[in-house]
Amino acid sequence: MRSAQRTKIELVTQWGGVCRRCGYNKCHRALQFHHKDSSEKDAWSRGRGHTSLDEVREYPERFELVCANCHFEIHDEIDKANAQYANCAHCQEPFKIEPRRVADGRNKYCCKACEIAGRGIRSTPIEERFWKHVEKTIDCWLWTAQRDRQGYGRINCERSPVLTHRLSWEIHNGPVPEGKFVLHSCSNHACVNPDHLYLGTYTDKVAQSMSNGRTNRGERSSAAKLTKEIVTEIRRRYNAGGISQPQLAQEYNVSQFTIRDIVQRITWKHIP
Repeated sequence: MRSAQRTKIELVTQWGGVCRRCGYNKCHRALQFHHKDSSEKDAWSRGRGHTSLDEVREYPERFELVCANCHFEIHDEIDKANAQYANCAHCQEPFKIEPRRVADGRNKYCCKACEIAGRGIRSTPIEERFWKHVEKTIDCWLWTAQRDRQGYGRINCERSPVLTHRLSWEIHNGPVPEGKFVLHSCSNHACVNPDHLYLGTYTDKVAQSMSNGRTNRGERSSAAKLTKEIVTEIRRRYNAGGISQPQLAQEYNVSQFTIRDIVQRITWKHIP
């Protein structure tokens, strides 16, 4: 037990070990020293507002021994008595304010919705914001604002990010049916030209990614130990005969299952 905890328990024992409010006496560690006059707490406390045990010894008349529950109830009553209220700048409803936030010009609204409405945050229609960041070229319409790692444009709508090519489809064609994806015929992820967009299934999306070479297959995979040249050589040597799968696995430092999947074209299917 740390010395500060031992000192506190000794003091609690000297004070009778009983909450002065409710009579709780089961656990001395659950008892706390409360400042009777909260206005002098800042002057007589040190370190993050915690009570100093030396101060309890020196000025016992300033403190009261209470349990944790009673301590919270006491401070809850103090907070309610000292609470300050103001009218919301938007809806005019009264709400509890924090004086330290009023001093620097904040705490004018009762909730986030009123703050958004009062300050006019995102009051501009999303379509208007969308067109501000579209650069039309002869072929593609390029999104010039925020993009993700894959190059897709993004825009915030009701505090949530939305893909801009999907938003372009909805502006020109209506909602996207459930289970469908908006795909690019031009393979340019930043393009929002509705003539370059079409609906497809998840299978269509994967097939498009594979045809454009955007999937992490073969050497693109972070777990790949082989290259397409080695895979071609493995298949050639095995088909020629005279060498087994375990021998190939040992030579190329991979498992026999890896060699089996290669020769049976379960993996590396894109390599002829």
